[in-house]
Amino acid sequence: KLLVPAAIARFRASRPGVAIELNDLSTHHQLLALAEGRLDLGFCRLPAPKGWPVLPVVRAHFVAVLPAGYQGVAGLADLQEKPLAILRRDKVPSFYDQFIHYLAQSGLRFQDIQYVNDFAAGIATAAAGIAWTLVPSSTTIEHPDVLTLPLGEADASWIIGLIRPPGNDNPLVAPFWQTVAELADPALTGLMTAGYGAPTWDTP
Repeated sequence: KLLVPAAIARFRASRPGVAIELNDLSTHHQLLALAEGRLDLGFCRLPAPKGWPVLPVVRAHFVAVLPAGYQGVAGLADLQEKPLAILRRDKVPSFYDQFIHYLAQSGLRFQDIQYVNDFAAGIATAAAGIAWTLVPSSTTIEHPDVLTLPLGEADASWIIGLIRPPGNDNPLVAPFWQTVAELADPALTGLMTAGYGAPTWDTP
């Protein structure tokens, strides 16, 4: 979650006159905005649409956010009898689908599920002791009344990449892409030839 501000700071240091507008959108809504030309670049959950340039930058994972009273919880298996607050699928389709896939692989079942409108509401629900929730590791969690439980299994993680649709002729795209490439996790470089595309941009 620190990569984006670091990339923007480095980019603006070399181009102080450039204005950058940030939008906090789910992967689903970023893809729509990119396809419609309303965004130049997006940091999205991979894989990207076929044919889109992509640069894998960081691995993200699920984090369970628990009420402070949930002491001694070692994993999600300990939470099956506890109420769960999760975002509706129409809010974050890819996150929701990843969670359902993770549950299918783990064999866990949760019966008492309620829905919230955003991750902040889920964290507030946990802080109030009403239910635990699940958020991506990029979420800022600053509340004294919650516990956090990062999930490290392979099915609980995914790759975030910088992507854009082909054909964008904005001359600032290439240098910003290069700036991000310099800060990206080098351990993900091999993924660029393993189904995630190449770290390149189209030349007009």
